[in-house]
Amino acid sequence: VVGLPRPEDGGLIGRTLFTDEFVTAQRHGHPRGNHPITLDEFCAAEHLLVSTSGGGYRGPVDRALDKLGRSRHVSLSVQSYALAPIILGSSDHLCTLPGRFLRRFEAMVDLFAPPLDVGNVELYALWHPRMRDDPAHRWFRNLEFEVARVTHG
Repeated sequence: VVGLPRPEDGGLIGRTLFTDEFVTAQRHGHPRGNHPITLDEFCAAEHLLVSTSGGGYRGPVDRALDKLGRSRHVSLSVQSYALAPIILGSSDHLCTLPGRFLRRFEAMVDLFAPPLDVGNVELYALWHPRMRDDPAHRWFRNLEFEVARVTHG
C-alpha cells in the first residue's frame, strides 16, 4: 500500500517514500481572483476535503486552524484524490493537498501556499510482515523507493 499510515495499519511495516508540502488549489477564474490567499478568505471559502477513509470532514488543515482558534467550512468530502481536480475545475471550492499531486493539474487550477502552517505530509510504502523476505516483493519495494528518490529528490 502507498499512502498515509493509519492506526488500523498497526501490524504493517512501513518506510517513508518522500515528504511533501501542502498547497491550496482553486479553479482558474475563481471569483476571489488569483492573488495569494489570506487567512480570512481561506476560512470564509467552501472547501473540498479528500478523506481516503471516507466521510471525514476534518484533516491536517483543520487541526492547524484549531491551533489558531479558526475554522473553515468543508462542504464536500470525497475518497479519491483523482476526483479533486475535476470538482475544483467546475466549482468555487478550495482544496489543500500535497503539492506534488496538485502540480500535475496546473493547467486546470491555480496553486497557492496555504495562509497557515499546515506542516508537511509524508507518503509511506506499507507492507505486511509476511512479505518482508519475499524476493519479488522486495524487488518491487526497492523499485518504489528508487523511483521516489529519483523523482522527488
